[in-house]
Amino acid sequence: MTVFTLLPMAQRGILAGVVFLSSVSLLALVLYGLLSRARAWLNAANTALFLALTGFTVYAMCAAAESERYLLSMPWLWMPGIAVPMVLYGIVSIALIHDRRRDTLSPSSVKETLDNLDSGICFSDGNGRIILVNKTMAKLASILLGSYPQTQGELTAALARPDGKAEKLGDLYRFSDGKVWRFVSVTFEEGSLKGFVQTTAQDVTEVYNVNEKILAENEKLKEAIAETKALMVRLADRIREQETLALKIKVHNDIGSSLIALSQLLTAGEGENAERLLFDLQHAVWHFNTPDEPRKDTLDDVRRKAGTMGITLTVLGVIPTGTTVERIIVLAAKESVTNCYKHAGGDTVILRIAERNDQFMVTVTNNGEPPKEEITEGGGLTSLRQTVEKAGGEMFVSAAPTFSLILNLPKEDKTK
Repeated sequence: MTVFTLLPMAQRGILAGVVFLSSVSLLALVLYGLLSRARAWLNAANTALFLALTGFTVYAMCAAAESERYLLSMPWLWMPGIAVPMVLYGIVSIALIHDRRRDTLSPSSVKETLDNLDSGICFSDGNGRIILVNKTMAKLASILLGSYPQTQGELTAALARPDGKAEKLGDLYRFSDGKVWRFVSVTFEEGSLKGFVQTTAQDVTEVYNVNEKILAENEKLKEAIAETKALMVRLADRIREQETLALKIKVHNDIGSSLIALSQLLTAGEGENAERLLFDLQHAVWHFNTPDEPRKDTLDDVRRKAGTMGITLTVLGVIPTGTTVERIIVLAAKESVTNCYKHAGGDTVILRIAERNDQFMVTVTNNGEPPKEEITEGGGLTSLRQTVEKAGGEMFVSAAPTFSLILNLPKEDKTK
């Protein structure tokens, strides 16, 4: 086999280049091992191998240029046999170191991990000198200080007095971008870390905004509760007014009709109606002696009482039973019968009920003398008007040509 120095110059140059490439691959391996903090013995072995191969490469390149001066009697095939394995060794070794570095915790990997955190973190030694700070904390501290932080004291003083660079909200800080951060410092008291200080910054913007929203809603809720309480007080007053009105109407109607019956009894003496009049008077006395057991009057009761006064009550139309309209019609009939007897001197009361769209129109007239003066509403009519209006209806009183009481009552019960 032809030795290296006997080959043509072009072939010697190619072989020398192949050896040089292997030397470069080993140099890359040595440098990557040093940067990756590979095992010391492995770095030393790779360095020795690189130096040896580099020396051989230099001699081979000199022999390729001046074969007469630098004799290299090595068979030429040995040179690619050495160079190719060295190139493969360099490539494979770099790949293995890279995989081992990826799976190994190192100071650089710790620093990289801390820098990728969304939270800020800073460590200072016992002398207050900052020894580690991630990107997030460095950014926040630079906003507060105007420069990169050097000591824990600088950072603590900036947090104590942000001077408009951040809005202090208790133990929170709101920066110009609208984010809210919580800073917490912890001093280690045990072991080799005694005296070291850890300062963290956590983004609590979302929690803070939700809390502010809850506080605002609580204030609105307090106002709503206060309004509800006031409404309940007004409702209680309204209920008392309604109860008082109902009592006034009951007193007016029952006492009025009972007094009329008593007057007729005294006038008639022992006539055919005496027994019925005494029954009504007894019923009235029983009613006021048992106020806790209210009695619901019906139109039949009004017609019967009207009969005791010598008045005929005629009803034209259909009364909706079991409704507020029925109750108001009964009250209107009572008042009309009493007024007919006391003021008009008539003996007939006509009650007409007509249904129109969503209303009942009730008209009450009598055959007595029409009022000679303008009608002034007294206790009975006033109480009736209040009852009608609270039910959502209207009440009109007419004196010409005859006395008429007109009620427009909604079908829908407004008092419920």
